[in-house]
Amino acid sequence: MSQSTFEKSLKARPRVEYVSEYGFRKLAHLVVLVLLPLKVAPTNLVIFHTILGVIAGVLIARGEFIWAALLIQIKTVLDNADGQLARASGMVSEIGRYADTEGDFIVNIALFVGLGWFTGQWLLAILGFIIFTLMLSLDFNWEYLYRLERKEYFRPAPDTSKENQVVLRFLENFYAVIFKPQDSLIRVFCEKRFETIYAKYSNANTREAARLAYYEADSLFVLANLELSTQLLLLGICLVFSVPQAFLWLMLICGIVCCALQLRREARAIRVLSA
Repeated sequence: MSQSTFEKSLKARPRVEYVSEYGFRKLAHLVVLVLLPLKVAPTNLVIFHTILGVIAGVLIARGEFIWAALLIQIKTVLDNADGQLARASGMVSEIGRYADTEGDFIVNIALFVGLGWFTGQWLLAILGFIIFTLMLSLDFNWEYLYRLERKEYFRPAPDTSKENQVVLRFLENFYAVIFKPQDSLIRVFCEKRFETIYAKYSNANTREAARLAYYEADSLFVLANLELSTQLLLLGICLVFSVPQAFLWLMLICGIVCCALQLRREARAIRVLSA
């Protein structure tokens, strides 16, 4: 029974985040087993771990790194648990999906404000937050484009008829302001880069193969393992060793990695077209 509940709670992805898959999700499953009989709403779990994340940001600003690191890891376990609980209980909702994404965004702001406050390196903290946010958006949108190119299932159109429409509209508008511009920018940029390459190396016979090479899975593997659970674990490690500024520099390295991944995708497409 326990194993089938665990399998039911998982979400299929082209590439997995190892830290989450083999660490946090196992711990999250224990939380799900406790909460499932209590019929706890997944959105309540989202609200709770969002509050924990904001408190962790305050603790970072105050230099209380060990407590902050502990709260961040608890938050990460619960962040994994909310989706698993929703799928295991059949309580998947658009409100929950939006609340989870937007709750993480609020927590990320709190964490980087805390880092900027304590270190005094506000420019580095702001740049780190921007890279952090765009990296998570890249992960989501590159997976979307990867699946779209292969005509694979992404997620079904939701039935929101039984959800609180006022809350849902509010969360949708929040998403539209913060995340939709990022989604559009990334998808348009990716397409324009491919079309620019195709115009230079035009080859109708290999266009489809070039698109498959461009929207490929290896980049998803790298991005998946730079996802939220991994990043928050790294932040926790930096806090335990009292080097919070190291995490900000790590974000700059992640930004360089993302640029390198895009160049690699383009090189793969060029190789197919020129061949």
